[in-house]
Amino acid sequence: MNEALKNRTAGKILAVMLAAAVLFTAAAAVRLALSAPERETRLLGDAGEPGETAELFFHTLCLRDWERASGYVLGAPDLDLDRVLEDPVEQTVWEAYLNSWGWSSGAGKRTGELSAEQRILLRRIDTEKAVAGLWEDVQAVLERRVDEARVLSEVYTEDGDYLPEVVESALAETLERRLADPSAYMETTAITLQLAWEDGRWQIVPTEELWNALAGLPVSEGGAA
Repeated sequence: MNEALKNRTAGKILAVMLAAAVLFTAAAAVRLALSAPERETRLLGDAGEPGETAELFFHTLCLRDWERASGYVLGAPDLDLDRVLEDPVEQTVWEAYLNSWGWSSGAGKRTGELSAEQRILLRRIDTEKAVAGLWEDVQAVLERRVDEARVLSEVYTEDGDYLPEVVESALAETLERRLADPSAYMETTAITLQLAWEDGRWQIVPTEELWNALAGLPVSEGGAA
C-alpha cells in the first residue's frame, strides 16, 4: 500500500475529533459571549436542585435533542453536535461516537449560595481505541478485494499502489464492522460540572472540561475511569 496515502487517510480519522473539538470550543465561546437567547423549557419539568439540571442536560444529550440540551447551559450556546462531516469515514466515526453515550450521576455539592458542582460519569467510545490497529484489518479487506477483482486495474494504479477509492471503501467497511459492536472501545470519563444560579434557575457553566468531554477529548480534571 502507498505509505503516504495510508498515513494521510489514517491521519484524517485520528484528527477528526480534535479538529471538530477546536471548532466546537471556539464557536461556543464566541456564541456565548455575543448572544443570550431564550432558555429552552425543561424536558422533565422544573428542576430545583443543581444535580437535577445536570441530569436533565445529559438525558437530553443522549436523546440527541441538542437544542433543548443547550438550554441547560449558561448562555444557551450552540453545542454544534449535529454537524455533518464531508468525509463519510469521519461521519461514520462521529455518528458512532454520539450514539454510544451513556451517563450516571456521582456526588454533588453546593460551593456557595449561587454555585454548585456535580460529578457526572460519561460513558462513550474512545475513538483512538476504535481505530487502533485499524490498518491490519483494512489490509485483510484489501487482500480480499484483490482476490475478488476480475482485473488488477480494478484495485491497483499503474504504479502498483492501491487505488485511493479502493482504500477508502475498505476503510469504511472495516470501521462499520468495528463500530457495529463498540463495547471493546468504551471508556468512562468523570466530569465535574460547574453550575450557577442565574435567572431563577440552575444552569451549567460552559467550561473547557465540559467541551472536551463532549468532543471525545481527554478531560484534565476527571480523566478516564
